[in-house]
Amino acid sequence: MRREFFLFIIITLISLNLGFLIDVGSRDETHETSGAMLALKNTYLKTSKHTNETMNYNVIQMSGGELTMDYDQERTYFKGSCIEYDTIDMFQVMVDIALEPKGVMSANVAKSKN
Repeated sequence: MRREFFLFIIITLISLNLGFLIDVGSRDETHETSGAMLALKNTYLKTSKHTNETMNYNVIQMSGGELTMDYDQERTYFKGSCIEYDTIDMFQVMVDIALEPKGVMSANVAKSKN
């Protein structure tokens, strides 16, 4: 099965919009993993390898931006915006959020939110 990963960056005069489009959606869930995309959406800021949820939230807030995750049956979207000066920090947060494996703590939080 082929997976596609896209990165888009749109630069305006002051702000920057960037995001990831991953070719994985709820259609890829099995009976055992049903609800995994919703769980990821509820815990996408929780990372532990390089940063944590508080650090991720602070980077987003200090950059004057926002970061969201959404999904449908076909794809998963990570979208963010920030001022141009904080592009590298925002990009690092997005990479950590999108690609870092989730731990047991994130799984427990996801269960309680769902």
